[in-house]
Amino acid sequence: MNVLILEDEHGAAQNLLAILHDIDDSIHPLALLDSVQSAVEWIKNNPAPDLAFFDIKLADGNSFEIFKHVEISFPIIFTTAYDQYAIQAFKVNSIDYLLKPIRQQDLEAALKKFHELYDDKRDFSVDQLSKLILDLGLAERKKVKRTFLIHYQDRLLPIPVADFAYFYIHHGIVYGVTFDKKKYVIEDKLESIAAQIDAEQFYRVNRQYIVARAAVKEAALFFNGRLNLKIIPRPDSTILVSKAKAADFKKWLGN
Repeated sequence: MNVLILEDEHGAAQNLLAILHDIDDSIHPLALLDSVQSAVEWIKNNPAPDLAFFDIKLADGNSFEIFKHVEISFPIIFTTAYDQYAIQAFKVNSIDYLLKPIRQQDLEAALKKFHELYDDKRDFSVDQLSKLILDLGLAERKKVKRTFLIHYQDRLLPIPVADFAYFYIHHGIVYGVTFDKKKYVIEDKLESIAAQIDAEQFYRVNRQYIVARAAVKEAALFFNGRLNLKIIPRPDSTILVSKAKAADFKKWLGN
C-alpha cells in the first residue's frame, strides 16, 4: 500500500513511519511532505496514493487549505495534537483522526477502518472532503464556550472564559484561576473544558493544566526536550510541556 505523509515535525513523521512499518511492513511511503505548498505541488504532479496522513496544523497554514487548490479523491487520516479540534466532525466525515503522540493501537484501528471502507469499494469523495471542511468550521463555532457559570457560596457568577489564565486539576477537583488571581471551582472535567474552549487561545499542556495564550510569559528549555512555562499569575506548581507536545506548543504559541 502506497501512502502519502504530510507532517512538518520530523520526529512525528518518523514516529508515524516506524509504527506503520511495525503494523504492516508492506506499507510504502511515497513522499514525506511538510507544508501546504509542497502538498499541493506533489498532488498535482503525481498519481494518487492509496491513503494519506495529513497533519492539520502546518507551518504555512491549515492542511484543509489544500482542498481549495487541488482535487482530492484519495482517503485521508488526519492527525492533530489538539483534542479540541472538532472531533465530532472527524468521526462523521473522514476515514479517521489520530491524536498525537500517535499510539500503535489507535493507528491499527484507523487502518482497519480504512481497509473496511476500501474493501467495500466506497470512494472518499471530494464532496465528503468539502463537507468536512464546512463541518469543521461550524463545529468549531458551536463548540467554543464563552462563559462559565460558577457556583460561589449562594450565588451564580457568570465568568467570561477570556478572564481565565489557566485551569488545573488537583485531587480530582478542577479549578480555574483568573488573571486577577481569583480561583474558582469548575464543575466539569478538564477534558470537557479543553473540548469547549477556544483552541486558538487555550492549550492543554499536560494532564494537569490548560493555559491561556495571554498568560504565557516565557517558555524555557528543560530536561529531556520539555518546556518549563512561566505563567502569570504564577501557579503553585511548575508547569511543564512534554517533549511530545513541545513542538506543537511552540507552533501554537507562535501563531
